[in-house]
Amino acid sequence: MHAIIRNDAPELLGYGPFTGNDGTSHPASVLQLWSDAELAAIDVFPVVADEVPAGQVATGFSLVRDGTIVRQVWTLEPAPAPDLFAYAKDARWQREQRGVTVEGLTVPTDDRTKLLATGAKGLAEEFPEKTFVWDLGTYELTLTGAQVKAIAIAVGLHADRGFTIYGDVAAAIRAGTITTTAEVDAAFSGA
Repeated sequence: MHAIIRNDAPELLGYGPFTGNDGTSHPASVLQLWSDAELAAIDVFPVVADEVPAGQVATGFSLVRDGTIVRQVWTLEPAPAPDLFAYAKDARWQREQRGVTVEGLTVPTDDRTKLLATGAKGLAEEFPEKTFVWDLGTYELTLTGAQVKAIAIAVGLHADRGFTIYGDVAAAIRAGTITTTAEVDAAFSGA
């Protein structure tokens, strides 16, 4: 990003051609092809954005010439407090997606796997002698009906545990005993 100095004030240049202060029309490519010294000769300078400090949000900016650059100086306001309920819902979902281990087997717990496990459990109950081939991404596994039922139950309990934790966290947010995202993370990290 570049700015041109007009009447002692920086003006942001767009991505197309521009007219210099002397009336010369310049293609946008000069901004990439010319050196900083060549651009400075026509009052064009690179723009460097100031950092937005943690806990702040930018609501606007001004351009300030600072020697051989133009600084983009942010207008700052305190960042709004996070929506702890939305954050906790996402933490619950993230926990739910991380998988569960059943009899030494790591089972994904994405929505598709949960749906397939529920359906396979119903089939295993109806046809107890049936075996099931599961594709676990890097390998296939043949499971008995009893194993499928154990997996489906573990996956369901895993998801249910996340909702239970969320309910406890939401109650604590309402009560004012959980007030930060770190406290939400801590509630979900050990479970």
